[in-house]
Amino acid sequence: MMKSGGIIRTIATACLEQGRSRSQNSDNLAAFGRWVPAARRASLVRSAALDSPLQLFAVADGQDGTGQGARAAESALALLGTFSERLPEHAQDVAAWGRAYLVQANRTVGQLLDPNHDLTAGTTLTALLLHGGMAYTLSIGNSRAYLFRDGILTRLTRDDVAWLDETRYLTRWLGMQDETRLADAEGPVQTELKQGDVFILTTDGVTDLIGDEALAACLAAPDAFVQRIGRIRELAIGKGAPDDFALVGIRVRDPDGKQSAGKSVRRKHEPGSGEANMLEQSLAEHRWIRPLCVFLFFVLLGLLLGKLLTSLPGWFWTLLPGG
Repeated sequence: MMKSGGIIRTIATACLEQGRSRSQNSDNLAAFGRWVPAARRASLVRSAALDSPLQLFAVADGQDGTGQGARAAESALALLGTFSERLPEHAQDVAAWGRAYLVQANRTVGQLLDPNHDLTAGTTLTALLLHGGMAYTLSIGNSRAYLFRDGILTRLTRDDVAWLDETRYLTRWLGMQDETRLADAEGPVQTELKQGDVFILTTDGVTDLIGDEALAACLAAPDAFVQRIGRIRELAIGKGAPDDFALVGIRVRDPDGKQSAGKSVRRKHEPGSGEANMLEQSLAEHRWIRPLCVFLFFVLLGLLLGKLLTSLPGWFWTLLPGG
């Protein structure tokens, strides 16, 4: 197991949406300790503040559209969670750990789909591991990871795709029968964490509709972080969202626990800390403020108008038609 690092404090928002042209959602994501079960995949938005020395996020795009893809995505995410529990002791060995995961995941998904080996089925996967003040990005397929830092959006992954007669197809995915094609798959990319960093993980249901420039504009907006991720989701839905999509945004509040060490002692025994859905609860509470203010405004306006009308002199009413 990798040597324990300091507590990393983040805010994370996860969104999962079934495509308008799909009968079921084959995309999935891992956040807050698990992947999303089938009953909640039609539409999901969840936000939380996290305090943990090891945090794992991932998105997966199941391929084939017959239900096999959804099973492949879930299987790959489940195995990733298991692998995260046996990280190597030293950071320099994370690359070998990542390659071992890809090989095992490819075999696991391939065995799962073996009865349907005549179908082009499988899943993409892009994962982000935060630990020891570092971020490790692992990807296969065309789901992407981005880093937004100091107003600049940088793609951390490459698309394993090729084009033939204007048709795009994957060159690598989990569930391939030919394991040798994993040889030059992209291993973990290492990035040092900085306060304020924003990471984005997304499937192509978002990136096929929203370019990098538009993504950067959403992330640069003067809104709260959760609202900025919500803006990306709403933009994809506003463009029709024909394909399923999974989207996870992570903002680094404290990369090593040093900046708020005192607060961690006070919060240690608070119920609902850590992975509690504090932001989601806060947003739910504040949704009532605006309609309440509008209602009170009109009540007050009615009272003022009523008082004004009853205070008018009697001769004023004789001037009105029929008075």
